[in-house]
Amino acid sequence: MAHVLDTQGIVTELEKIINEAEKYIVLISPFLRISESNYNRLKRATEHGVSVVLIYGKKETSEAEKFKTFQNCKILFCENLHAKCYCNENDMIISSLNLHECSEHNFELGVGFSNDMKDGAMYEETSRKINQIYQNSEIIWGESRVNFYATNINTGFCLNCGQGIGFNPTRPFCYNCYTQIRKENNDIKNLRFQYCHMCRKRTNYYTSEDKPLCRECWNNWNS
Repeated sequence: MAHVLDTQGIVTELEKIINEAEKYIVLISPFLRISESNYNRLKRATEHGVSVVLIYGKKETSEAEKFKTFQNCKILFCENLHAKCYCNENDMIISSLNLHECSEHNFELGVGFSNDMKDGAMYEETSRKINQIYQNSEIIWGESRVNFYATNINTGFCLNCGQGIGFNPTRPFCYNCYTQIRKENNDIKNLRFQYCHMCRKRTNYYTSEDKPLCRECWNNWNS
């Protein structure tokens, strides 16, 4: 569930985002100055195959240089950037905290949320906003293996209402539908639905919690 974070909470969540990433880390901040501890965490993450995408808004050539030693890192410059947002494939923070260490001594506020049943729609919408920044940024360095938007911010659809949500076959419902269905019927696994979680097409046969994809999408998913 989305939760409000104070300064220490943001610092702790940021460390968690870096340490627990398995696919990618995206850090958006006006400044590239970063604490030594988080720099080392990012470096270890790239050494384990995690892609790092850094988007900044202030010309800091010397700061950008030190990230060029990372194995799998893309650095982008976005003019007039003032947003601060940090995420991996599971969790995200929007906050007032800049990356540089001195900000950790300020009074900061932020919101943290996850790509799960309750907050998936918020994660998806924020990811789309991130993609707007990404698409309007100049590549300074690197070719990350992550195609950030297409690969990781996949859009799925609720089996019951067809609303866009984060793609996750193990959680193929929007929060409202899931809550309502659970209230009306505890045996959700035996219910049938009309939408495919991947393509949103109304299927010729029914989808279910255990089989959330239509035949065509299922075959593509497993090919």
